[in-house]
Amino acid sequence: MTKIWRWVRRWWWTIVAGVISIAGFFFLLLIPKSERITRPEIRIKKPLKERAREEIERARLEGEIEKARKRTKARVERRWLDEIEHIGKKNPVMARKQLAYWLDKNL
Repeated sequence: MTKIWRWVRRWWWTIVAGVISIAGFFFLLLIPKSERITRPEIRIKKPLKERAREEIERARLEGEIEKARKRTKARVERRWLDEIEHIGKKNPVMARKQLAYWLDKNL
């Protein structure tokens, strides 16, 4: 019995760490998944091909807006182009359609 108590006194911290880790494991199993903390920085990213396509659309849109700005003279037209550029940050395809419509009507 004295050998057991000697061993427990020497290795008490490993016993406590083991009990805590086992209790933590069961605690994680018992908590519903909806209550667990989710990290916002871990997001499912779009495939590289789609992200590249969006970046190309944004670059083309920026170039076409700059060309249209050089041609415009009125402030109203420049405001319209600013709105199209703002839309292009979120949805470049829709912005290119609006820019094409604007170019068709104004130039």
